[in-house]
Amino acid sequence: MAWWDIMLMVICLGLSLLFAVFGFFAVSSAKASVAVYKTDENIWKSLGKNITPGEATVVRMSRQAQRLTKAGSYGNNQVAATNLLLAYVDASGTRREATVSTFIETSLLGNFVEGKPVAIVYAADRPEIVAINRDRTMLEIPPSDLR
Repeated sequence: MAWWDIMLMVICLGLSLLFAVFGFFAVSSAKASVAVYKTDENIWKSLGKNITPGEATVVRMSRQAQRLTKAGSYGNNQVAATNLLLAYVDASGTRREATVSTFIETSLLGNFVEGKPVAIVYAADRPEIVAINRDRTMLEIPPSDLR
């Protein structure tokens, strides 16, 4: 084997390793981004029966610079990673603000512009823990054949 054959193999091996490392970091970064926007859904599920329903007003809606979208729960829709700054008054009369990061179907984003009301739930004993009330606020449009 000539020296240039060995050098070519080393270069190819190095490039393969570089692409593998880059791919690993790209996939793990994407998973971390998706996890942030699943937090609201996880809070909503974890609150259980210890909730106080309420209504919030959208103060600001924003999306991340990368405009993260993914397939929705029904598979035929696109949902967008969205940050909502919500203002609400808890049961004690205290005005609060909370940022909720969640996925919203792209065709429904207009329902979450500044000033629009949003149904929320919050922990009865910790009103700063807030989530969108998914029973009263549509974040995705279900398919017509869903019963």
